[in-house]
Amino acid sequence: MSFVSSADSVVGTLDLTSYRKRGSAEAGVSKTCPEGAAALALGPLALASCEEDKKADGQRWRAGQVSAYYLRAAEIFGERGAAAAQAVITQVRSALLSGADRERCYLLRATAYLHVGNVDNAKRDLGAILQKDPDHDEARKLHRKVKNYLKAVDQGKELEDSRQYAPALEKYNKALDLFAPPLMLPPLRVGLCRCQLRARKGPQAVEACKVAHEADSDDLEVIFLFADARVLNDEDHAALQILKIAQRRHQRNGQLHQKVQQLERSIKMKSKVNYYKVLGLVRSASGKEVKKAYHKLAKKWHPDKNKDENKEKAEANFKKIARAYEVLGDEETRRRYDRGEDVDDPNAQQQQQNPFGNRGSPFGNQRFHNFQGGM
Repeated sequence: MSFVSSADSVVGTLDLTSYRKRGSAEAGVSKTCPEGAAALALGPLALASCEEDKKADGQRWRAGQVSAYYLRAAEIFGERGAAAAQAVITQVRSALLSGADRERCYLLRATAYLHVGNVDNAKRDLGAILQKDPDHDEARKLHRKVKNYLKAVDQGKELEDSRQYAPALEKYNKALDLFAPPLMLPPLRVGLCRCQLRARKGPQAVEACKVAHEADSDDLEVIFLFADARVLNDEDHAALQILKIAQRRHQRNGQLHQKVQQLERSIKMKSKVNYYKVLGLVRSASGKEVKKAYHKLAKKWHPDKNKDENKEKAEANFKKIARAYEVLGDEETRRRYDRGEDVDDPNAQQQQQNPFGNRGSPFGNQRFHNFQGGM
């Protein structure tokens, strides 16, 4: 069986390619052997040798067509990027078995291996090329990019582990920019998700975690990160939906069940008082932004500043603002609030005697009467 098409070469018209048996005349064999009296004059041994040479020529032509076909098919799939990476690997294997150019095959397969996340195999194929030809330009450039990519990702992880999220994001983004389209291996896409979340960048965290979740929707760490990113971006119901979908696949996972319960409590609690909204903040606000918003609103609604008809309203607003700061201005209480705990329930957890921690209240114990205008 061999390839045949209406063209001279099977590579030129892949869409017309089909399989069928064919004779030497169709195989592109130019060699002819004498017939009749000329064949008798040549003798049986010479005639047999001629026929063998003719057959060998046909086999070589067919083998060249087959290897060229698989190599060209791999190149076409390679143009489609990550979506067809596995098809490239399959076609390259057939091309290699058919005797196609090994360096070209290894280069195509190395790129495909990178798209499926198999960096070790990609480095192996590139190393095989460079071992034979150290000056191979394409292989050398790709090998260098892979090394720089892995180095940037490793540096990003080290910075992330030391809680230096902004520098970590710089390293991750450096790795992201090395390939076009970006090479989104698991350590990079999950690292971007984690760092954007830890840096409390709501929209960026949602986008990064969405990419990680779409790549592996069954990874529980990514599911939790994606849900937390949605919550950070004030999309609590979307976060709850993510967790409940995951709960159907991981019905016995206690951590997931607890996460769902916490978020349901948080949503219920927010229907009562949203301390972020009281201070005019989003959930991703920093500690400095919380304090700044509190000072601004406290000045506006302090009872000493509102002694006329707005006094009762001012007192109510001031108490609400002060309570919001007690919750959000203390890191531990804020974490409990963000987890969905009812921080206003004295039975939920024993309240600290001083809700402002070691910092103390900016107004002391007589907040209504000792207000200092120059906060």
